[in-house]
Order: sequence, then structure tokens, then C-alpha cells
Amino acid sequence: MQRSIVHLFLSLFVTLFLFSTYGCPSSTPSEKTNQDGGNNPDGTTNPDGTTNPDGTANGKWPAPPGYAALEFTIDDSANKTYKDGQLRWNGSFVYDAKTNTVAYASAWQPTDGPFPPLYDDGPIDQGGHEPVGSKKGDHIFGTVVFVKPAADRDIEFEYGVINEDDNWLWEGANGKIVVKKGSTDVLRAQGLKIPRHGSIDIKIALDTNKMPNEFKLTDPATPIFLKGTMSDWAPIQILDKGTDGDDTKGDGVHTYVQSKVLDYSPHYGKLAFERAVQFVFQFNSATGREYKDIDDRAVKDGVTVWADCNGDGTFSEDEKQELIYQKDSRGAVDNTAIIVCKGKEPPCTPNDCAEARCKDKPVCQGVCTDSAACPGDQVCANGACRDCTPNDCKETKCKTKPVCQTAGCSGDSACQTGEVCEANACRPCNANDCANERCKNQQVCQATGCKQDSECQNGKKCNTTKGACQDCLQDKDCPDSQICDTTAGTCNRKPCTPADCTLPRCQNDPVCTNPNTAPVIYLLQPSAGPLAGGSEITIDGDRFLTGVKVTFGGVAATDIKLVSAQRITCKTPASPTAGLVDVTVTNTDNQSNTFPKGFNYDNNAVNPNQFSLKSVVPDTSLPVGGSKVKLIGGGFASGMTVKFGNNNATTVKVLSKTEAEVTVPAGTIGRVDVAASNSGQSATLAQGFTYTGFSETVGWCIIQWPKGIPDSSVTPAIPAAVAGNPSPTIYGRVWKQNVTGPGKGGVGIVGQVGHGPKGSDPTTDNNWVWTNARHNPGYTPKPGDNEDEYQGSLTIEKAGTYNYAYRFSSDGGLNFWYCDIDGNTTQPRVPYRTSKSADITVIQ
Repeated sequence: MQRSIVHLFLSLFVTLFLFSTYGCPSSTPSEKTNQDGGNNPDGTTNPDGTTNPDGTANGKWPAPPGYAALEFTIDDSANKTYKDGQLRWNGSFVYDAKTNTVAYASAWQPTDGPFPPLYDDGPIDQGGHEPVGSKKGDHIFGTVVFVKPAADRDIEFEYGVINEDDNWLWEGANGKIVVKKGSTDVLRAQGLKIPRHGSIDIKIALDTNKMPNEFKLTDPATPIFLKGTMSDWAPIQILDKGTDGDDTKGDGVHTYVQSKVLDYSPHYGKLAFERAVQFVFQFNSATGREYKDIDDRAVKDGVTVWADCNGDGTFSEDEKQELIYQKDSRGAVDNTAIIVCKGKEPPCTPNDCAEARCKDKPVCQGVCTDSAACPGDQVCANGACRDCTPNDCKETKCKTKPVCQTAGCSGDSACQTGEVCEANACRPCNANDCANERCKNQQVCQATGCKQDSECQNGKKCNTTKGACQDCLQDKDCPDSQICDTTAGTCNRKPCTPADCTLPRCQNDPVCTNPNTAPVIYLLQPSAGPLAGGSEITIDGDRFLTGVKVTFGGVAATDIKLVSAQRITCKTPASPTAGLVDVTVTNTDNQSNTFPKGFNYDNNAVNPNQFSLKSVVPDTSLPVGGSKVKLIGGGFASGMTVKFGNNNATTVKVLSKTEAEVTVPAGTIGRVDVAASNSGQSATLAQGFTYTGFSETVGWCIIQWPKGIPDSSVTPAIPAAVAGNPSPTIYGRVWKQNVTGPGKGGVGIVGQVGHGPKGSDPTTDNNWVWTNARHNPGYTPKPGDNEDEYQGSLTIEKAGTYNYAYRFSSDGGLNFWYCDIDGNTTQPRVPYRTSKSADITVIQ
């Protein structure tokens, strides 16, 4: 029962390349991004293009005797976003800034440098860094470095380019330049023109419900990252939260929209027509397992890409893009890719409005030179027609408009509940108003007991006035693109004003793209609820007015309350059918804004405010109990109790409204209900948890390969596992009479690979963690044998040494038989032996 040589080699090859990223082989660099940013490769922070940080002139001409000169340039004239020293020539060499020389080095990760920085400060013979004949200030960055040739062989350098965040900019195959033996020539390396930004937005979505079984996520909170050429291969976490372009929170679809990340870097932009865009997904961490198959080819299942080819700000069905494959820079693996708007006509821009094909497009509507050219009551501002704002009250068209009239209150009675009158205007209650009868029952006045930040979880701040844990107390507690709603204690998107329209975060905001004062919807929480209606919804946005109306799928919401110009609360109406509906907010001036498919009517959806229980992760345990699992559901709060069958969980720790950690009680072999209750509410997950037993129905099994991780006795050597990343692939084999073997496919067999404390017994120790392995259809046993092979990997979060094992079940996962490296049989009975366990070492 030994692995064939071909299969062994293939498995080793796949293992070594499973987690490779866009760029160079594992022994050379990739586009792997350490976002520590900012400094020169030698650790200094003075890339001014005049002298090196140590005061020496960079690259005195001519080259030192016996050296060749290498020239390299990057053209950023299309976008003009880079500055001196931000770009670095990243290659199979190391750079000595004092002598301005490079020497060959096989490893060239961004952190393996230093690497030569590039400048736009003029030619090297005139005191700059660029090749002779270059022009200072033309946004073409370059360098000249020197290399000593070998006397007996040619030296081939591979290269690309990285930016100040260590992100990989190079597109296409890695560059190559050869220094001939003994050569002292001046050699020009092929450079790169950074693709120009365009006007086309793209949306990339991964539906985790449609991924192959080997990629199924046991925890819906598993972080998913996307990296690609559209973002300089920086790993950007994509979310399923119903915000920033994601249609529906919690539906398992994680979404990336280019226009939503433009403020992440000054070098990001929308895409040009027919630009090739490569990308790949990554799980658990920014360096975790990629969404690639055993042949290191990107998987397309569940992946959809749209491009806003017609420029109307939406992603329609006919704008779905064809998914293709393109080779990475090594030419070794296939990444998923699109050609933006291939087969369609280029989108219109304001510069194209004189053309017949563009004059009726939205981008060419409302162009004006003065208010007289605008329809109705609109005025002309910055070349576009828009509705009146308080800044336009001197305009004749605006003087009588409500926005220019003084409206106020004379006392609290003129305001809604939850508001007080101040300076003739109604405003929401704040913490200073809690003695006011109108405010004492508002959230801002409800205390929950914290006295300091350390008593809060997940980075929240303690509002000592209210005794409540909040997301923020002031703006600096929020990301740069958000501000703190001090009343609610939440971070909300920073509203854009016309003065902000030059900022990347605001270029796609309706206040900048739609020249009027219509309301804006940014976020709905929660974004799903039952068909019966009554879900309490918070809508965050901007420019909400008193008297605002809200509809879900065209049906009016109830209990609508205007909390502020940036927030509305309401309750959903009932819906006769399940599914996604548009949510529309309409002001009293009849201006409105719609959040497409903003709410999902689903009786099974997790509503953070409605008590429910949806899943247990993991959902198995040995009968001795004591293992920790997570409950996923809604409405969780302190004081919640949980039962597994008839037994109470020994500890219950509520982590959030939708997640709790509990300790499983002891039980008996079998499947049991999991029930949770709190404050008179209850929810049950029928047969939601399995106490697994010790099966004797599988005839034989073994940990086939490797017998330990790392293993330097094989060629190539198997490396140690890295904390937080999937391990090298682990294979196990199982035999059951008349069930396994060629043509049978192991129907009814469940295989799992797991890890636990070193020296422990997985048949009795509940600290072991198990992951489903997949049947290997490519394995063919030698004649006379009838076993099946399974393959899987382990992701272990902390460094250390552990044991790993396989286990197999023939009754659908109720009873298991455990396997060590020498093999275990049931007839005669040879159970798992800790002395024959396999070790795995995990490093940081």
C-alpha cells in the first residue's frame, strides 16, 4: 500500500506551490504585501532624490572599473500619483546604497532587500538617479545601478517593481536581463508603463455557498481577502455586511467594489476600457490559503464579476464579465481574470459629450453655464444643474424654497420623542439630557455598567457617562473615512460635501455625482428579517428630512423615526414572498434614494435583534464533553443559557448579538438538539450536535503520508506548517469490505484529519479539532488492494508542536475509527496508539 513515485512527486509539487502568490516562486518573490510602507529600502526616510541618506552622491558616472551599468524606468505619466523613492526595482538582487551596486540573490521577497528606489530627479550625469538623457519631472521614474559581471558565466536577473507599501505593481511575466560574462556594457532593462486609470467601476463577488466542498467554510466569520492587479495585489478583506457594494448582509456573498476602496491608496483608480485585471481570493489571513485547486489553478465556482460599462453607477445583468484565466508573472499558475468591458463600446466621459453616442448618456445631462440654463427651480453650480442648498439662498430661484426658510421650535413639545429643542431647532437627545422625560428612555441614557475600556470587548470604548461600551467616543476612534456618531456611539461613513468632491472617498458619492440634495442611504442594519415584518431597522445615510418616508419593495414601513439627518429607524412591513427588495427613502420634497436589494425577506436569516439559533461550529464532540464551540444566531445577550440535549452547557460566553462561545457538557453517543433561551425567548436547533463514538465497523485505516511535518528526509523537503495557514497536504487511507476500492468511491465513508495536544489520545481527548478531508478520486490502489485515499490539511492558529491523525466513519459521522502512522484494524482489533502518532510543528 505504498504511494506511487508519480503520485508522491505530484503531491509534493502541489504542496509547495499551494499557497504561492502572484509574483515569483517560493524561493523567489511574490506580490506578497507587507504593508509597513513608507521607508527607503535601507530603512531611512529621506527619498528626496538628491543624495543618499548617508550623504553620498547616488550613482556617480561612470561605473566603477570592471562593472556593468543597469538602467531601469517606470512610467507613471498617465496617472501621476507616485513620488521620488516610493517605487523600488524589486529583483533577484540585493542593493548596496553606499556603492550603488547590486549583487545576485535568489530570494527577493519585498522584505529580502534592500532594493534600488526610483526617482524622477534627472539623469545620473547631472546629479540625479535616472538614466542619461532622462528628463526631470516627467513622472517617469528611473535608476542606474552597477553590477560586477562574473568571469565564467552569464548572470540572469529576474525583476519587477514594488511600491512604498511593498505591493507588487508589475504586470505580465517577470522581467529578465542578462549580464554577459565579463561585460561592462550599459544595459537597459525593460521597464513598465503603469496602466492609466479609467472611468469604469468593477464589482467582484464570491458566493461561499457555491464553493467546492473542500473550500466550504466551517465558520461564516472566516475572513476572506481579495488581491489583484486592480489594487496592486494588496490583500483587501471583502465583507458580507450589506455595505460598500455588498447587496445583502449575511447571505454568504462577499463583495469587492473598486470605487469603495479608492481611499485606501492614492495610487488606486477606476479601470480603463479593455484593461486586463487578474485577481485571486485568499482565506483566513492575508497570507492564507488561496482559492486554487490542486493544480494551483484559480477556482471559478461562485465567482461573478461585473463592470459598469455604461457608466450609470449600477451593475446590471448584461454587464457581467467573462471569467478567463491568465498566467501569473512566473507563467506557472493560472489566476482568474477579466478584460474590462470587452466587446462593448467604450463608456462616455464628460469629454465625449459632443459625440452623438454620448449626448443622451447620464454623464452628459445637466451641463450648464448659468442658472438660467437649468430646468425648473434648479441652479447651476460647478457646471452642473442641481437643487437649491443653503448656500444658494441669494439666487432668485431659491429664496422662497424651504431650504432657505427659517424653521424652528419654541419648546420641546414641538419636537418628536427622543428630541429636544435647542437654539430654535430640534436635535436628538444626548447624554446631558437624561434628566429630561423625553430622553430618559432613549438608548443614549441607558447604562450597561462599564467603567473603563478594558471592560469592553472587540476594541470598543467605554462611555463612562452612560456606563456603556460603544464603537467610538470621538472621531479618532473610527477609520479615516468615518466619523463618530457621539449620540449612538457608532462609526458612520463621513458625509461628503461638494467641497470634498476632489477626495477619493467622495468621487462616487451622490453629492458629487448627482448634483442635487437627494437623501443618501449608506447602510441598513439588520439587512434581513422574517416575512411577517416588524423587524426594527436602522438606516444610516445623509440628508434625511423631517417627515421622511421609507418603503421596502414599495410597501410603506411603520414606526418611522428621524433620529438625525444621518439616521432613521423604522419597522419592516410584511411581505407575501421571500427574497431581496429595494429600500427607498423619500424626503418631503419628493427627492429620494434607493438602496437596490437592500433587505432580504427570509424566515431563516440571522437577525441580530431577533432571538434565533442557526448553527454550532464545530458540531461534534466526544461524549466526555469539555470542548468549546461557537453558537451562531441572533439576539444573543448576557444571561443566555444553552442546553445540549437535556444537559446544560457548563459555560456560556456571549461574544456579540450573533455569536456565543459555550463549553459542551458530557453526553452520550448520538445526535442531540441544541436549545438556547434568554429572558423568556427560546430557540432550538434540532439534531444540531453529535456526540461521536468509537467505531469498529471500518476494517483498516492509516495516516499514509507524510508521517510527520516537517520532514527533511524526502526530496524536496516538507516544511513546517505556518501558524494561521493551511499545512502541507496530509493523506489518509481507509478500507472497508465491499465499500472502498476502484469504482466504489467510498460511498458512506466520512474522512477527517485533526490535530490535538502532543502525546494526547484523540479517542479520549476532546481538545482535538477535526476538519473534513476530501476523497481523492485520482488515487488507484495497486492490484489486490481495495482502499480509498483522502486528503486534507490543518490550519493551526498558534505555534507549537502537536499530534495529528486521521479518523473515518461508515455511519455518516456518528462513530469513528482512529488511525496512526502504522495503521489500525478492527479485525483483529488494533486501536490507535499514541506511540505511533504523527507530529506537526507549527511556526510563526
